[in-house]
Amino acid sequence: MDIPSFWRETAPPVSVSDGEVPSETDVLIIGAGLSGLSVARRLRQGGRDVAVLDRVGIGGGASARNGGIVAPGLVDGMSLGIARYGEDNAKTLLRMTWQSLDMIREVAERAPFPIELELAGRFTLARDEEELEGLHENGRLLAAAGERVRFAGRTDVPAPLQDAFIGGIILEGGFVHSGRLTMGLAALALQDGVRIYAPSAVEAIEPAGRGVRVRAAGRVIRARDVVVATNGFTARVLPTIPILPQRGQMMVTEPLPPVLRYAMSARRGFDYFHQRTDGRLVIGGYRDLDFAAEATDAMALNDEIQAALTRLATRIAGRAPRVEWRWSCIMGFTPDHLPIAGRVADGVHIAAGFSGHGVVMAPMVGRLLAERMLGMDAPALSLFDPARPRLGEPPL
Repeated sequence: MDIPSFWRETAPPVSVSDGEVPSETDVLIIGAGLSGLSVARRLRQGGRDVAVLDRVGIGGGASARNGGIVAPGLVDGMSLGIARYGEDNAKTLLRMTWQSLDMIREVAERAPFPIELELAGRFTLARDEEELEGLHENGRLLAAAGERVRFAGRTDVPAPLQDAFIGGIILEGGFVHSGRLTMGLAALALQDGVRIYAPSAVEAIEPAGRGVRVRAAGRVIRARDVVVATNGFTARVLPTIPILPQRGQMMVTEPLPPVLRYAMSARRGFDYFHQRTDGRLVIGGYRDLDFAAEATDAMALNDEIQAALTRLATRIAGRAPRVEWRWSCIMGFTPDHLPIAGRVADGVHIAAGFSGHGVVMAPMVGRLLAERMLGMDAPALSLFDPARPRLGEPPL
């Protein structure tokens, strides 16, 4: 089941490559989202012949179905990141998200159409003093690592939310039209000579002597290397890789008078929302209301969660706004909330498992994987080694 998302349906279309999927290519990439397209583009710039397949189309996964938040930083915050990965590794991960943001800025500058990138900042809200102190600790660590941080009080909270939140921290970042970003990256990849064939569903990946054989779109494709960039759908292609699907719910309202200046997150990141420059509220989250139902790769709407999103929109708007779009996306979570990127078998590589943080992780992780495949030094990629010991708690 495919539920149209606001981002994909309102993005400029990008024409995929003409003709049938080739029977042979140097590199075949499965997945035309931010990670797959970043791998493809860097490999092509390095001289490799690259073809990309996607079951649905460009941005058919989480890349063009997410909440549109651009949030540099670690998915669970700097404090927990240092505890889990060590201070040096946490700082490396933080720098990578800034580098991904630079890559997004490059797409904004070079894409053939505006991607609607707005970097006014992102406001993480606290409900009580304990949560506020945790955010302040995270802010101090981020400031020590070089990020601009502002500590905010209740008067900084948007007026409709001041009865529920007492303050928080304001960090770098903002929001983007996810569909335009993904389509813009695809347009640049095509300009570089990458071939994209979609929709083209992959049925199997098999070893084939000195290379890999892929069954897709009713054809057999031989490739020297295959890159699996399927994030939340990885189990369908590589079932032994520990990436669990988690569904996220989203909605978009009619245009409303200005209320929110920043991209916002609340309840330890389970809720996220912003107001576009056209006045529309974009709201996502509340996955924790029904973890069991949302642990799936099936596109569907969860009535309980959608009702919670509607209540939040009503609170922000001061009335029940007209809802123009509702959709879901499938994210991929790993046990330690780090992506999995690298070689998993002869000729088979992966870049997936972004744990709800793909907008500011996937571009740089994709580039690093491509550089490793080109024989370049990419030491930070070791953080995402598919054979690394599993760390942390289950991805909830």
